[in-house]
Amino acid sequence: MYEAKIICPKNAEAPGNARKALKDAIEAATNAFGGVTITEGYGSWKNDAGKVIAEPVAILTMACEDSPANRDAIDDIAIEIGATARQDCVYVKYPNGHVTLLQTDYLWT
Repeated sequence: MYEAKIICPKNAEAPGNARKALKDAIEAATNAFGGVTITEGYGSWKNDAGKVIAEPVAILTMACEDSPANRDAIDDIAIEIGATARQDCVYVKYPNGHVTLLQTDYLWT
């Protein structure tokens, strides 16, 4: 098995519903992979205007094989996080080690 990760915002002041996004992501990851571990974290980045954005996050870690079906399940969870929490993108680490910022702003803009 390998390790996959998705970073979910926890900021209650964000424009979307971060709490619901995390709750739904935990349920979806548990159903898809048999379990998930949540680690508290803090993330920051610069937006397109150069402003530093910083917020608390939950890091979802799942153990799974590297397969197209598992990568699709990870994408589905990340897309739902982005839509529910109204994120421009969601950080994803696939079980093959590849990392991406999955664009999700098209879902709510």
